[in-house]
Amino acid sequence: MMPAQNYNESLPMVLVIDDNPTNLDVVIEHLGKEAIDVRAATSGMEGLELARFLEPDLILLDVLMPDMNGYEVCRRIKRDPQLANIPVVFLSALGEQVRRDHGFRVGGADYLQKPFVAEELKSSVWNNLAVA
Repeated sequence: MMPAQNYNESLPMVLVIDDNPTNLDVVIEHLGKEAIDVRAATSGMEGLELARFLEPDLILLDVLMPDMNGYEVCRRIKRDPQLANIPVVFLSALGEQVRRDHGFRVGGADYLQKPFVAEELKSSVWNNLAVA
């Protein structure tokens, strides 16, 4: 999937990895109104490849994906020296505390439950970009 807007290297870049096009559209719609360069991938493998190529400032990551779940994608990001310092925020319909805890154990910086509140998403994105 291509960027939501034209690339501008002065803007922070956020890579959204989610296999559901509707979910991608919602995130892109909310973040597209911010001063953020939003890119998207529709699978874990595509997301890893794009992350290595683009080196985004932040990754928003779905947990439930068919080819590779978000926890495994995050583990691979955190083991890759090129990507390890990129904050990962999970976006998931799985809201149980055990799932959230697992997301943090594999290296997640935050965990937002879908459907998320737009202001919470923006706040998490900006807070994690500030520490990146």
